[in-house]
Amino acid sequence: MPWLVVVDGLDEVASPAVRRRLLEKLAEQVRLQPHAVYRLVITSRPLPQEELAPFTGLPGLGCATLRGFDADQQHVFAERWFAAQGEGGKGGRPVHDDAYVGGPGPCSGQAPACGDAEN
Repeated sequence: MPWLVVVDGLDEVASPAVRRRLLEKLAEQVRLQPHAVYRLVITSRPLPQEELAPFTGLPGLGCATLRGFDADQQHVFAERWFAAQGEGGKGGRPVHDDAYVGGPGPCSGQAPACGDAEN
């Protein structure tokens, strides 16, 4: 049975040099063990394309970009979230308060396609 190795939040490695070394080591392992018993999943906010260069040409490489919620989806998500936390409406946080949904933030726009990230 294959193992799933998840590197979550790669963008939270503050140093680009450290992030580059980590990506180089991961890519090296994929190259050395192309039929390994593990799958590698890396999650990150968009990174500069040159930081992803170590993975260029690796077999089985895929890239997916999550899209942000639109305003209606943000409201539905917030309502369900606060309801699940026991904070929806009755005596808890108001579910349609602009402090909790909408406005600028990571869910207010669409993420660029893989490879279209800017610094």
